[in-house]
Amino acid sequence: MSKKEKACYICGCTPAGTVDHVPPKNLFAPPAPDDLITLPCCQECNQSYSKDEEYFRVFVLGGSYNHRQAKRIWDSKVRRSLRRKPRFRQKLARDLIPVEVFTRGGVYLGKATALTAESKRINRVIQKIVKGLCYYHYDRRLDDVSFEIYHNPDLNGSNPLVDAWRNTPRCDVGEGVFTYWRAVAQGVPEGSMWWLLFYERALFLVFTIPAAFADDIQADVT
Repeated sequence: MSKKEKACYICGCTPAGTVDHVPPKNLFAPPAPDDLITLPCCQECNQSYSKDEEYFRVFVLGGSYNHRQAKRIWDSKVRRSLRRKPRFRQKLARDLIPVEVFTRGGVYLGKATALTAESKRINRVIQKIVKGLCYYHYDRRLDDVSFEIYHNPDLNGSNPLVDAWRNTPRCDVGEGVFTYWRAVAQGVPEGSMWWLLFYERALFLVFTIPAAFADDIQADVT
């Protein structure tokens, strides 16, 4: 059975009819890498994320000034796209703020701009990526779960998350464009922890929590 004939990894409808790329294909400079993950996806789900994925691309590119592929995509695709979409360009202009840029070693590189993101749009794309990776690795759709998402969390010092991170398998897609690590509860892929790294700079820490557990936590709190 082809991927297009399988159930959509997002909504579960059958047949999916199209395929989707995880992470979004627009994050990669052409040609697309051979190891880019493709999954069954229906046309409606595929199209519903396109604008959010464009916004997400600008967000992660804006914080990845030194990465070779990030610069190529910004200069060749993003600038051209912004010229064609004045409303989107105006919105981004409102969201851009001046920042000072440093290397990881603390060397000052000068001033640049960063994007103050709409978190709902960013998180929607992150959730989609985690759903895709769970489907890819465990053949399970993440339906009834809640997400906790953190952007560039502080993982320095004596943080137990650092040890968990170091002891989980590393997966790379493309030339340093996307790297991820995963830790999944035994026999329960719905309970998981993911580290998603874009352009070796933009890091997201994601927890997925089964709805039943989330309800228990809420009950304890109340």
